[in-house]
Amino acid sequence: KYQGQYTSRVDIYNLIQEQEPKILEIDETHLITNKEQSIPKYNFPGEDRHDSGGGGVAIMVHDYDATTPVPLPPEFSNQEALQAQVHIRNFPLHVSTIYKPPNSTINTQLIHHLSTKNKAILLADLNAHHTLLGDATNNNNTDGTALVTALTQSAFAQVMLPGPTRIPHQANQNPTTPDKVLATTPILNRITDIQVLAPPHSDHAPVLITIATPFWQPINANATKTITQYDKADWTTYQQHID
Repeated sequence: KYQGQYTSRVDIYNLIQEQEPKILEIDETHLITNKEQSIPKYNFPGEDRHDSGGGGVAIMVHDYDATTPVPLPPEFSNQEALQAQVHIRNFPLHVSTIYKPPNSTINTQLIHHLSTKNKAILLADLNAHHTLLGDATNNNNTDGTALVTALTQSAFAQVMLPGPTRIPHQANQNPTTPDKVLATTPILNRITDIQVLAPPHSDHAPVLITIATPFWQPINANATKTITQYDKADWTTYQQHID
């Protein structure tokens, strides 16, 4: 997760070269709609603020043809959230991201909706803190309590991170983990590695997750399929042609 795509573009390039990720999810892209959204070899749908360059979310996939944006229901149109289906053969994967600003209220219904897909993972900056979420005991907030309750009624479970994801520049602030990773059981069972990487030029650290899919062979959701029906062939004409 980066503080902003345009302030950290070089950092994103470096991350791509070093880690070669198939999928990136970015919160607080700080994009506005009239700016170009482009990363070589990646394409992505973005849900960016229309009134300023703050906030914004994006999902970037190495092979865009193998990805289908999944529209959210109208009741979530005011949320900074995005979902897409990555068409991995025999393993349709739904990836989602949410950015919830610190001064807003967490939408637990949105989280529940995203959890209804069988193979789903959510990486989000929720600014939600609670001891049951792995946060410090003195850092509980209302959104953290709401998230703990929501997880008891959702197919999502939390993926515990190995360290804090926000390293403040101010000496009087402590490291925290506003970023949460939630996943359904089929994904939880295939996570093989989780790392919190060194922060780039940002107070947020990237999270790297490895999921052992059966095999990564993206398919084109819009590809033309050829179906052969031998029983409808004109074999008499065919025999005359080859003779």
